[in-house]
Amino acid sequence: MELATLLKKPFLKGFINANLRGFLRDKETLQQSLQQQALTIQTSHEDWMVQQWRQQFGKKKTAEICHANNQPPTISLLLNPAFDGQALKADLKQQEFSIQENAPNSITLDNPTGLFNTTWAQQGAFLVQDLAFQKIPGLLQSIKKTKVLDACAAPGGKLFHLEWSFSSEIEQLVALEPSEKRLQRLRANKDTFKSKAKLYQMDARNITLEEQFDLAVVDAPCSGTGTLRKHPEIKWSRQKSDFIKNQEIQLAILEGVSKNVTPGGHLLYVTCSIEKEENQDVVEIFLKQRHEEFQLIPFSADLLSPEERTQEGYYQCFPSQRTMGAFAALLQKKK
Repeated sequence: MELATLLKKPFLKGFINANLRGFLRDKETLQQSLQQQALTIQTSHEDWMVQQWRQQFGKKKTAEICHANNQPPTISLLLNPAFDGQALKADLKQQEFSIQENAPNSITLDNPTGLFNTTWAQQGAFLVQDLAFQKIPGLLQSIKKTKVLDACAAPGGKLFHLEWSFSSEIEQLVALEPSEKRLQRLRANKDTFKSKAKLYQMDARNITLEEQFDLAVVDAPCSGTGTLRKHPEIKWSRQKSDFIKNQEIQLAILEGVSKNVTPGGHLLYVTCSIEKEENQDVVEIFLKQRHEEFQLIPFSADLLSPEERTQEGYYQCFPSQRTMGAFAALLQKKK
């Protein structure tokens, strides 16, 4: 009121009074509403997104996800086995990079400034891959991988990781990418990493290849809600309806790829989403309503922690201090 007088705008006094009286009248309702939306406000997430996660994961896990999404992103590197990993790590430390070793072939950096100007980067001594996805090839140790198809390959991280992990088993490696621009990037990365993969510009929904594969990998386009640490704009650029739109595309890709899986072969479905509509629902619709000739192969409890393995046997990694969010399901075509 005093400010309105100082500004010589007495006509604002009635407006201010009305709002203050309204606040006092509805004080309890307003405070209750703020308490219900406290996490939304504190962590700058859309309310519908928070409510959806609460329904799926509960209040505690949702709070952990929201706070993890606001942490500064780290960068994890998978080391190329063709290079001396110990020499690489020693050299990066000498260049004053702060390194956390995750495994003999994996490191995490808090600040990658200057990393990609190093000789190591230019020679293809490592690729950038979040820890949540570095775990996936280890889940495939027991299955046949003579002929492998990566149906949504660009920019190539999972493709090259599979090639490095199973070089003695893979005899044929094929990668598809519908976008010419992304295919160019994939070609450049193939040259950098000296990959033997055969690349095609092709939409996985309409595969014209006649080959049958022991393993087909579908890293499906999705909402990316597991990557908000790296892409915070997703908080506001996504709508709930996007999940169902994505689901239709994901199912169409699985439909297209399923024809090229040999009987007894496997289909690996992967996303960087944490949404049920894009993960579990896609798998269940595919298996129960469209392709009964496929079955779910649960990931072994020996390979995943209880927090990472769902009751059904899916791999579900939530955003945390160390990882992005990820989902994977392994299907097998019956003989």
